[in-house]
Amino acid sequence: MTTKEVMRMLPAWIEAPDGQRYLNQLKRFVKGGIIVPAPNLNPVTTPAAGTDVGLSPVVTVQGMQDSACEIYALMGRHTPTDNADVIRRLQVEITDQRYLRRLMNRPVLANHVFGTGQFPVYAYETIMLEAQQNLVFQFSNPSAAGASHFQFAMEHRKFIDSNVNAAFLTRWLTENRKRKELLYPFWLTSNSAVSIPASGTRDVFFTTTQDIMLVLFEVWCDFITTGVAGDTQEGLAFEFFNPKNGRPLQNRPVTLNCCAGRSQTNPIAYKLPCPLMVEPATNMLVKMTNLITDQPTEAFMTFFGVAYYQGNGPWQYGDQSEKLDRSVYTQVPQGNPTGWMDQRIAQQPVWPANQQANGQG
Repeated sequence: MTTKEVMRMLPAWIEAPDGQRYLNQLKRFVKGGIIVPAPNLNPVTTPAAGTDVGLSPVVTVQGMQDSACEIYALMGRHTPTDNADVIRRLQVEITDQRYLRRLMNRPVLANHVFGTGQFPVYAYETIMLEAQQNLVFQFSNPSAAGASHFQFAMEHRKFIDSNVNAAFLTRWLTENRKRKELLYPFWLTSNSAVSIPASGTRDVFFTTTQDIMLVLFEVWCDFITTGVAGDTQEGLAFEFFNPKNGRPLQNRPVTLNCCAGRSQTNPIAYKLPCPLMVEPATNMLVKMTNLITDQPTEAFMTFFGVAYYQGNGPWQYGDQSEKLDRSVYTQVPQGNPTGWMDQRIAQQPVWPANQQANGQG
């Protein structure tokens, strides 16, 4: 997702059904910004692995004190003194404390979660933080080559004066809060670490939990090997299988650089032409073949997309995944009982919840 695509979510001008154009009033109350960890934890220091994997301190990033905010891009940087093996192996796990949700099935390569300042990783579903709500990060370092020193920052939108009784802002936040009960960004990696023998093939599984359905939009993959024989540029070949029916998604194995992004100088993910859907409690199979002929290869594959929360949710939200699309709001002087318009439903009135309950909707 490009910066232009992200900003399109909040356009400056709105066209009404009668052809007139209006300034999007939400612009007055939404300002961009950057969120970073506390100074003593930026960079985050993660010790080298010893008997166990090295773990960083728990890093808590807190929402703005005076308003809600929406995180839509993640950026990170390894310090130049870090060992190359540490840079390639550093992992991170993110937890949303409001809903006690992990945003990945297990720790994921930090290079697959954080982009750079020039190429941030844009979330397909933003993370909303209420005032002083916490987002928790913990880094793990499986490399014995040295400690990691990692800096990160997140781009966000801050909703100014969110307590003011402004109808367009109140409505947007109300609907977005409902959306966040159901949808959040998610990174899906292999169930366990993957090592493939020289010239060998291995079945690798990616499993969803029972409480979420995933819609996956991007693929990242990197590999580590000491081998010098075979195809050292591509490194790996893959066969993907539809998680719904087990059918192959290609006619023959596809090599790495034709089906996955790489976390190199310009980290750009591979965009799936059609999003891949993985239902709850489902195994997705990827057959990985090592194209290196003299040494084993470690593979790190991550899918990035959106989790749709299914389990234990209020029954009335059960069919909301299609309805909770991003909408654009503007003030309309007449022609709508509420005084506000959603472009996607033109001039149809949007009744407050209490009027719907009374049969007026």
